[in-house]
Amino acid sequence: MLEAIEVNQREVATATAPQGVILRLRDNVDVSRGDTIVPVTAHPAVVREFEATLCWMDERPLRAGRKLLVQHHAATVTAAVTTILQKTNIETFESQGTDEARLNDIVRVRLKTALPLVVDEYRQNRATGAFILVDEQTGATLAAGLVAATDPKYFTEEVPAEAAFSI
Repeated sequence: MLEAIEVNQREVATATAPQGVILRLRDNVDVSRGDTIVPVTAHPAVVREFEATLCWMDERPLRAGRKLLVQHHAATVTAAVTTILQKTNIETFESQGTDEARLNDIVRVRLKTALPLVVDEYRQNRATGAFILVDEQTGATLAAGLVAATDPKYFTEEVPAEAAFSI
């Protein structure tokens, strides 16, 4: 049960996004920075795995299995890219199989997070459907991401990478 809402160290009757607030609760409930507050009638997607479209912004290529941080609003969670599904050819907009993303590539990936995130698909809610990927060691931004699918039954079928050699 909510006891009080504070904004800028003052008690207020209401608060709206994107205000930073402190909630004082009557009961001992674990609520911390990065948690999401939604109306009782809302049913957000609370997921540990989702598909996303990334714009890769690092010199080092992205490959499946890489561990990194997902920063989604104030929440930061450890995650891994489990699969790189496809790459978009920016000249033809066609999708093609790939096993890595290089600088400025647009790729669709599957991410798995260590803790659940409250996300929406970007086309439904830009505010809760966007995130960035951060390098665990350096803190550098690696990619900008848009949540593409949260329900596993709508996940993209894996696209096998085409052979990149000839005899």
